[in-house]
Amino acid sequence: MPEPRRSSGPADLASAPDLSKRVMNCIVRNKKKFSGMSQQSDPTTRTYGELTAAYDHFNRELFEGRLPPCIITLQRKNKCYGFFVGNRFGTRDHDDITDEIALNPRHFLDQGVVQVLSTLVHEMTHLEQHHHGDPGRNGYHNKEWAGLMRRVGLIPSATEAPGGKDTGQHVSHYIETGGRFEQSCVGLLAAGSTLSFVEWANDHEGETRKKKAASKTKYICPSCAANAWAKPNTQLVCGDCWVALSAGLELALAPSFPSKAIPIGPYHHGPPGRTLPTTPPGLHEPALPLVQQTPHSVQQIVACEGLALVGPP
Repeated sequence: MPEPRRSSGPADLASAPDLSKRVMNCIVRNKKKFSGMSQQSDPTTRTYGELTAAYDHFNRELFEGRLPPCIITLQRKNKCYGFFVGNRFGTRDHDDITDEIALNPRHFLDQGVVQVLSTLVHEMTHLEQHHHGDPGRNGYHNKEWAGLMRRVGLIPSATEAPGGKDTGQHVSHYIETGGRFEQSCVGLLAAGSTLSFVEWANDHEGETRKKKAASKTKYICPSCAANAWAKPNTQLVCGDCWVALSAGLELALAPSFPSKAIPIGPYHHGPPGRTLPTTPPGLHEPALPLVQQTPHSVQQIVACEGLALVGPP
């Protein structure tokens, strides 16, 4: 049976001074950090309150108040400043349905407040088209959307610069100098609005991403543009073209491989060379000869869904 807990007396504190100091330091730090915190300074309320205020401001000045309220979220998504999803949320009783505008906080620090707010308005034009227009299929940025963007002072561009395509699956924008958005944003910031919290760079996460990126390499077939990911220095061969895949933009064609595609099937056995008599895994055709020529040494080629992995036997 455990010993009953007893209160600490002077002798206890004297025998464990370090623990006492650690506890007191923790209490002092917490009091300094959280004392007097109001609802206004709460980071969640403050962050989403600033975003909601910006949404309401631009809705009044750029969209004539036509846009319904939505849920604004912070979402980390690779290669994305933000996105819009119509009818994303609803109440449990299905009486109310609303949309989502998501912003990626990873870019808040390097973009600055004006660029982040321009992303918010970019997504607001998608919301406008969702309710009052004809959106493209599967998120396609069509001509109608491009016109809505120009109306609010954002120029659609796939390159985020003049001259870029204004329609397509992936289209960003740049801010029109002296346009409606720029003028409206100046007024909003002059009134004291801002986006207070940004995501600080995390050294550990940064190093993890660098290591992960260094552990894989993109390989491209210079003939048909098929691509695959593998560890650095892996030798891959396109099973359709019989061409060695290059790492990035560097060409690494095997000298004996043809540069044009050769169909592989029961009547096309690939380019001449030493062959392996076994049937590749996953193929139900009669055993097909496979090339076994490389510029380095005799290596084994294993066919797998159109790609051949070249490695030591």
